[in-house]
Amino acid sequence: MVLRKVEARGALETLKRIRQRVADVFTFAIAEGLREDVNPVTGLEKALKTAKAEHRPSLHSRELPEFFIRLDAARISKPVKLAVRLSLLTFLRPGELRCARWEEIDLERATWIVPGERDRARGLVGMKMKEDHLVPLSRRAVEVFEELHAYSGDGDLVFPNRNDPRRPISDGTVNSALRAMGYSTAEACGTRRRRPAGTDSVLQPRVPWQSWEARSD
Repeated sequence: MVLRKVEARGALETLKRIRQRVADVFTFAIAEGLREDVNPVTGLEKALKTAKAEHRPSLHSRELPEFFIRLDAARISKPVKLAVRLSLLTFLRPGELRCARWEEIDLERATWIVPGERDRARGLVGMKMKEDHLVPLSRRAVEVFEELHAYSGDGDLVFPNRNDPRRPISDGTVNSALRAMGYSTAEACGTRRRRPAGTDSVLQPRVPWQSWEARSD
């Protein structure tokens, strides 16, 4: 069994990603009527080893001015820069953010309803707990979405993949942007874990959420 071989090597993060990809393939096959309505990968995580949680690198509030200077100067596309800003303004996980669809966002009401489920056949990830999540948008977040609308407003996805507009940007895009800004993996990362906003977000900032809107301008 391929998964057992990966598990034996101790590559547990790789093991998790492979299992998720295989599950996605079977989900697609079921949706297309290519196999019975049973996903053989469901529940398999209980039989496999899992990686221990690690503390993510963080940025202190005093480092934010330099962070935004680096962001503006980095040689990365404008939509990706805006994605990084939104990650700090919404406290969403990378997958929840990069898979955003315009129909989920109401700029007039300044709200974003992230669905519990999205079209996984297209690589779209919903909320981790599979329940819809209401995200109030700050003034600055609304402005960022308005800027993004000029790039992708005619399509379905807020952050479409350049090679296939039906799919979102890759899950490594934000981390690649941080590397382009000069941050090492020991200084900042694009992974978010569930803690109260302001103590642990996409870049793990230790600063009250009210400060983000002012500091991101």
